[in-house]
Amino acid sequence: MRKRIMLLFLSIFVIIIICLPGITFAEKESVIQIDLIFDASGSMWGKIEGKEKIIIAKESIYGIIEELGQKKNIQVALRVYGHLNNKCTNSVLVTPMSNVDAEALKAKIKAIKPRGKTPISYSLIQAVDDFKKELSGEKVIILITDGIESCQADPCQTALELKNAGIITKIHIIGFGMNQTELSALQCIAEPTGGIVIGASSAKDLTGALDKIVEETLPVNLEIKALDAQNNNIFANYEIYQTGDSSMKIVAAGDTSMGQKASLFLSAGNYDIKVINNSTTAAIWFRKIAIKENQKTVKTALFAERTIKIKIKNATGQYVYGDVYIYDKSGNEIKHADTSMGNQATFTVLPNIYDIKAFDYETRKESWQKDVDVRDVKEYKNDILIE
Repeated sequence: MRKRIMLLFLSIFVIIIICLPGITFAEKESVIQIDLIFDASGSMWGKIEGKEKIIIAKESIYGIIEELGQKKNIQVALRVYGHLNNKCTNSVLVTPMSNVDAEALKAKIKAIKPRGKTPISYSLIQAVDDFKKELSGEKVIILITDGIESCQADPCQTALELKNAGIITKIHIIGFGMNQTELSALQCIAEPTGGIVIGASSAKDLTGALDKIVEETLPVNLEIKALDAQNNNIFANYEIYQTGDSSMKIVAAGDTSMGQKASLFLSAGNYDIKVINNSTTAAIWFRKIAIKENQKTVKTALFAERTIKIKIKNATGQYVYGDVYIYDKSGNEIKHADTSMGNQATFTVLPNIYDIKAFDYETRKESWQKDVDVRDVKEYKNDILIE
């Protein structure tokens, strides 16, 4: 009886505490933690396409670091092995888990000089302490290596034990300059956590592999690309605004990460996206883009000129002489031409959305065509009727 009374009293006490105003219970902050494990073994001095693998790896990872630096709720650590000596315990946490300071992290990577062995298993064991236990959220290891385990250890068994202990969420691996047999030997490290192994045999492959793994790791629902007239990736900046916000407050901004693409996550809603060519400062707008949290939207800004051809027609169906004006969506006149004695007015413009005004010289009347979208067409041709 006494035991039942004590349990009843304890239950009432807990209910009172929970219901008291002003008392809250802190939840762990949810943060995606990424531990980059970087191979600096002696074999990284080997060359691919005439260039040292270590140089290619460094240059490729710089762009990813800049991209991660633009994300919220992301922390990154850098662990390096093989750079100090030839011991199998040469694995060092160079940068502790923290918010991304892109320049500081790139400086650490730039200073790395390959030297020793490939202690993958030991590095995985040490990586356990690289993560902050007080933070909830994904705990991801991204291993970049050009070789398999070279010490007397079993990284496959280590990865399995880490998974079974619930310590690591995912282990992803990029095998750089490795043959298929070597890549296959890495599969058992990634498989227990459902991670992926990607082979890379060139600088382009390595950049693509890093992009894919980051996409696998981070929630992404908007991807922005910028291309030139030959469909080559170009470096561009972007600004994102909430549609209908008269204050024009920027909700996200960044760039296409060394001329590749920008990947980001936005809350569901409608947005206006401005993409600016870094070389020419030309801008392309995407208006009222609906973003969903669980669906990726891809917007490609093609910085190649489009053609607009306009004729003016009167109420009797005859083509007439007049002026044609092209305006951007801010109301600025950007082009003006006449219809050359009843023929057409021809313009070259950047892909965007425009308003077009036609003016009949004879009747002094005008007519508008609104929201002409030439982002996805090479040529727009139309007759504007003035009654």
